[in-house]
Amino acid sequence: MIYHRIFPRYSTKKINAKITFLNFQTEFTVDVENISLGGLQLRGHQEIPFPEKVSMTLNFLNREAYQLEAKVVWTNFNREEKQKMYGLEFIFNEAEDFQKWLILIRAFHLLKRKKQNAST
Repeated sequence: MIYHRIFPRYSTKKINAKITFLNFQTEFTVDVENISLGGLQLRGHQEIPFPEKVSMTLNFLNREAYQLEAKVVWTNFNREEKQKMYGLEFIFNEAEDFQKWLILIRAFHLLKRKKQNAST
């Protein structure tokens, strides 16, 4: 079976994305590698014991915070960099939460297209 990505990924390396997990008593340091309409990819140096459903706050450029729920759909260990990678799929319980996230993803998409058009 060939898997085709439906939603493009958008890098978050230049926008200082911060994530706070709400259902942990321990603090974990992770980098948000990229986001999409359906989820996000995290990278960290430690194993995170994710529950079945994780609640989080995601903040970009120290501005508006997004309250999100997700489930881990894959994990991978990068031996060269000694880092753990996580793929999280969002769970939207309210249409309003999805609409708010959709607006953000559209902004990323338009910015990416603008950069592509400027370079051609």
